[in-house]
Amino acid sequence: MDLTDGERAEIVRRAIALNIPDVPERALHALGRLRRADGSKIAAYVVHAMDAIITDGTWLVVIDRKNPPGQGKPAFPGGFLDPQSNGRAEDPVHAAIRETMEEAGIALTGGTLVGRRNFDRPFDVRIAWHDLPAYGIGQGDAFLVSTQGVRFDVPDLTALPLHAGDDALPGSARLVALADLTREKMGVPDHYGLLETALGRK
Repeated sequence: MDLTDGERAEIVRRAIALNIPDVPERALHALGRLRRADGSKIAAYVVHAMDAIITDGTWLVVIDRKNPPGQGKPAFPGGFLDPQSNGRAEDPVHAAIRETMEEAGIALTGGTLVGRRNFDRPFDVRIAWHDLPAYGIGQGDAFLVSTQGVRFDVPDLTALPLHAGDDALPGSARLVALADLTREKMGVPDHYGLLETALGRK
């Protein structure tokens, strides 16, 4: 049974109440057990991710997502912060570099965190389809994905070959003109807001 709007809202509320910093110390935080509308209980978590905003001032890198949210629609390369052997979360900038290589085939350096980490994302509360042992999440558990943008400034994106992989639909990594991009064209509801923050528009 999919989560109800009320269940999603409760998971968001619990995540916000933890006051987790923009750069989380851990890749995952437990949110306790959630009583569902049918009376059952499931474990709930918040998992931390990042999204790479890669631009040369004219063009922007996007992929089409393989999975929800925004399945089949344009989004930024991105993904979860990996848990490290010392128990801490992967550095968000490092994660952005790794995910961009995996999802768009681009080797980046540098990168700057932009804006605040967003937990108010009821559209990205998921039921785990299978166990995620690296995070301690079991099949059927619920988790919210928090995110934050990482900006990369590249001199000329047209000179870079793009190769979609991992969580991107094959062949979907491409450049879009910043001037042509609108909120309605983005597959993930808060990605246009991440872009506006990265470009200093808000």
